[in-house]
Amino acid sequence: MDHLCSSRSVADRRVQDAPFGDERDRYLSHCAAHGAKPAVLRVKRNELLWIAQRLGSDAGRGVGITELMAIALERQNLHGAATVARRVIDIGRPWLRFLGWWRDPADPLLYRDQLDGYVTWMRDERGFTPSTVEQWGRTTTRLLRWCAQTGRQLGDLTAGDIDNYCCHPGKEPLDARLDSQHGTALRAFL
Repeated sequence: MDHLCSSRSVADRRVQDAPFGDERDRYLSHCAAHGAKPAVLRVKRNELLWIAQRLGSDAGRGVGITELMAIALERQNLHGAATVARRVIDIGRPWLRFLGWWRDPADPLLYRDQLDGYVTWMRDERGFTPSTVEQWGRTTTRLLRWCAQTGRQLGDLTAGDIDNYCCHPGKEPLDARLDSQHGTALRAFL
């Protein structure tokens, strides 16, 4: 029993002594207040700890996708799972945005007005939870970036284009549950 208590206190001290503790706590409190479940908060806490330990002391001046991707790939290389890097990005970017530290990429997103309208519709008209709005917004943003990278116009997309998006080279195939969630988000957008 003492062994468990001492390991727990060592782990708690490690979390408390890690950089950006107040910033992490504020964000996790925000997530909890907006409906995040305890299991989700634990995952976010662990990923934020990983990210915080690798950010420089000047992170408050701005962090971009290049810096966050390097942290995500380091974590992926350590764990070997393809989804780890995506999880680090999907947790780290909203945290950095919440703090006002995120630097958006220089290339503007095509169809930004449509994406903003979709987010407003989900939030204001449909009353989706903040978590759903964030996840579906991310899914749709990825589709819009893919459209820009492959030269496809949003108004001209076909079912075959969506199939290509879901299975294009360099992208891990989605498991059935995620594929269904992405499909639902994209159907609502399109």
